[in-house]
Amino acid sequence: MQRHGDLLVITISGRDRPGITAAFATILHRARARIVDVEQATLQDVLALSFLIDLEHSADSQQDVLKDLLYQAKEMDLDLNFRVFPHDEMVTRKERFLYAITCISDRPMTGVLADIAPILAQRNVNIVTIRCLAETHFASLELIADGTHARPPRGFRAELLASAAASGIDLGIQRESFYRRNKRLIVFDMDSTLISQEIIDELARLRGVERDVVRITERAMAGDIEFATALEERVALLRGVTIEQMKTVARNVALNEGVDRVLRVVKHLGYKVGLISSGFNFFTEYLRTKLGLDYAYGNVLEMRDGVATGRLRMPIIDAAAKARLLHEIAVRERIHPEQVVAIGDGANDVAMLSEAGLGIAYRAKPRVKAQADASLSGGMQGILYLLGITEHDLAEIERQPPDPQARPTGSPEANGAP
Repeated sequence: MQRHGDLLVITISGRDRPGITAAFATILHRARARIVDVEQATLQDVLALSFLIDLEHSADSQQDVLKDLLYQAKEMDLDLNFRVFPHDEMVTRKERFLYAITCISDRPMTGVLADIAPILAQRNVNIVTIRCLAETHFASLELIADGTHARPPRGFRAELLASAAASGIDLGIQRESFYRRNKRLIVFDMDSTLISQEIIDELARLRGVERDVVRITERAMAGDIEFATALEERVALLRGVTIEQMKTVARNVALNEGVDRVLRVVKHLGYKVGLISSGFNFFTEYLRTKLGLDYAYGNVLEMRDGVATGRLRMPIIDAAAKARLLHEIAVRERIHPEQVVAIGDGANDVAMLSEAGLGIAYRAKPRVKAQADASLSGGMQGILYLLGITEHDLAEIERQPPDPQARPTGSPEANGAP
């Protein structure tokens, strides 16, 4: 029997059809039962409907209410189970630390779930709900999980990302909140992120110093030497590069896999889109115009009579400046930091990723992955699943005609200059 203050959990399951929720809600309303919580889900045509109710002030006894509910279930050929839930054991939504965990893989969905679920269990994280985001070409699942009692309480995100990567699964973990579901700004790094090339390497190849530049780049991206020092050393090697050579490199820039689709979808949804790079503004401006971006920032390569001098104009956009610029864009657009997405691959992107509500390490070094909210090793389309967009949502968006009122690519209003 229900004690004073106890609650009752009622679970109804069976073949879904119209009128089920109405029938049981009517019984509870007639009995003046208070619904503390309710959740309903369907898988294909199978229903699971749960009520958490308080009968303390009910017009009927617990026995009479249960009898009416059981009779209704029998009439509708449904299963009904119930149990008493002690009030002192109830955890409110406010008290729980809920996370949205997005898994992306080209493996079968069963394999993804079979790998991820034990990882969460080992860390004492309980799965609350599961939603399928994609299943046609590869699997993407969104798990809402309760990490209130996660072990360890700190470092949980990094350990989960590392375990998923070892299983060949791209994964993102975000606090489940209003802001998580309402992102408004997305900012990309340029080299090896938005585009597949490293621009400075392409320019170095034209000067015959590619090996020297690549060696310095690798040390800088791994965080082994100061970024500003590495940048100055590499730029010095580019002395003599001409503006015509830079135009040739720009014309041959290739976007990374899936970038076109991501930009098309987020623009359709009204996102602001930015590019913040420690590369050269000649190329960030070229991409801003070509792709119709809202903001673009890069370092200014000093030129004299159309030839690079081997120096940069100050100030330099380094790791701290990238994070500051992202923050300034958000403030200018009146966007909460938790509504910002940032994507990068190198050590100089870590501060920018940390500044964003969702920091995504894209084909990144282990040090970067360990400090990000998400890690992607496949195509950029994974970003859309991290935003909670399903493959059915994508199909609906892409069926719609372009907005005739959309700002033309490269218009003055798209200029990201302060």
